[in-house]
Amino acid sequence: MEGWIPARWSVAVPDIVAGTTSRYGGVSQGEFESLNLRQGIGDSDERVAENQRRLAAWLDPEQAGQRSLEIQWLDQVHGNDVVYVDGNPEVGQQPKADAAWTDQPGVALAIRTADCLPVLLREVDGPFIGAAHAGWRGLLNDVVGCLVREMDIAPERLEAWIGPALGSCCFEVGQDVWGPMQASFPDAVQAHGRDVEKRMVDMRRAMIVRLQQLGIGSVKASTLCTLHAQSLYSHRQATLQGGSQAMTGRMASVILRCG
Repeated sequence: MEGWIPARWSVAVPDIVAGTTSRYGGVSQGEFESLNLRQGIGDSDERVAENQRRLAAWLDPEQAGQRSLEIQWLDQVHGNDVVYVDGNPEVGQQPKADAAWTDQPGVALAIRTADCLPVLLREVDGPFIGAAHAGWRGLLNDVVGCLVREMDIAPERLEAWIGPALGSCCFEVGQDVWGPMQASFPDAVQAHGRDVEKRMVDMRRAMIVRLQQLGIGSVKASTLCTLHAQSLYSHRQATLQGGSQAMTGRMASVILRCG
């Protein structure tokens, strides 16, 4: 898939497909151009459905011409609810949750983002995979901790990959955000170069710290900042350029253990 950003693990894993889509390779137009994977934000439902179909076909090329792989999408709400996905995700059903896990092969878990952190988990030499969505609220709500507890396996058996997100270079916030973040992740909050009322928050650093606290065996992270990478969607970039009502599409970070 054009622009696909593969997840990095401590060792190559041939039966895992995992990574983040770019904004290329779809049919959406205008501010959503072109591989927007989220409905309900102003894009055509038909175009989003075609984009999702293309992603599913790329993830599971053996199904070309047949019924495509079902991807488990979530209705993400910046909370910490976790769902288990069995071997037959319900077509069109998007549980209201911010994390999902499965121990079934052939099930694709997807997290949609445009600045927030996507976190993918895999069990070393085992069937468990998981995925979580976390902005600053998700970090404070400990969505990854909730996911690891729901998976109910020894954390040291898990590896994590953090996908592209808004970098500390660009996440400038007021005290309503940096205050609680500093209380929980002091090393992730830095001074602002021009405004004494604001701070720069490093969500990626905070997530790495939390995953290490949980005892995850290996943690790796993309260094791409969504605002600076032209190949990625960024809500902050869109609003900086077009005002608070500007819209943009969503990438998907996906993990699949092949059957």
